[in-house]
Amino acid sequence: MKRWLIPISVMTLLAFSLSCSKKKSTEPEPNPPPQMKTISLNLCSPTQAPTDTIQAQEAKNWISTMNGIITSFSAMAQAYSGMAGAGTYSDGHWRWTYTDGQATFTVTVTKTSDGYDWEWKVTGILGEETVDDWKAAEGHCNNDGTEGWVKIYEVNTTTVELSWKWEVSADSKSGHWWVYEGDMTSESLSWEAHWSTDSNGLLTCWMNSVDGEWKVLVACPQDGSGEFYLNYEGDYPTIESAELKVTWTEDGVHGQWWEPYPEGENGTW
Repeated sequence: MKRWLIPISVMTLLAFSLSCSKKKSTEPEPNPPPQMKTISLNLCSPTQAPTDTIQAQEAKNWISTMNGIITSFSAMAQAYSGMAGAGTYSDGHWRWTYTDGQATFTVTVTKTSDGYDWEWKVTGILGEETVDDWKAAEGHCNNDGTEGWVKIYEVNTTTVELSWKWEVSADSKSGHWWVYEGDMTSESLSWEAHWSTDSNGLLTCWMNSVDGEWKVLVACPQDGSGEFYLNYEGDYPTIESAELKVTWTEDGVHGQWWEPYPEGENGTW
């Protein structure tokens, strides 16, 4: 599951580098770059839980991962905006080029009828590989960035190594991520994450691997309390069983855990 961190980290780095470059000029751009929305949504978490409560810390770590997945959309959106705005514009295309080590990277963003296409090409030496105008990644998103997809290719090949797509509501209160070990086919789907917010502000996020190795769920009211389930059975709010259940109030100042739930060992803090 950690592999998703690699491409998202790349996009975050690009977003940071390119957004810094944009600050060199204060003159208005005749062809302004696409401006994508970002997600400020954050999951609840037992942040105040004592560090010696292993079960609470496990819940906290999983929630941190889930929160990172949701808000990583922001890094992607910023990368789109940054890549488009930091380079030159010509006939509907924004381009930006930079050199890192022995490789030169060129990012191109193109306006389409329904949004933006982008691709990232590399010429030079990457590790032990020599590449020439190799397409390292490509993607597409709609005009406001709420839907899109990305493909990352194996070095110096046209083989997709990792890909993902997303759908996010206009208010960011619900959304979906799908991550694939390869191209975007049902056979290569690796894991997925979903979140939704009801009319009372209850945020529910669930994430699972397709192979069934792990399955987690977090439910977060607006009062600082929360519930966490690991490898659970049933549908929230009726969870029948779980390898671990953790609940808390006051952002984790007080809490309770069951391992497994409901008839296993349990404790409070």
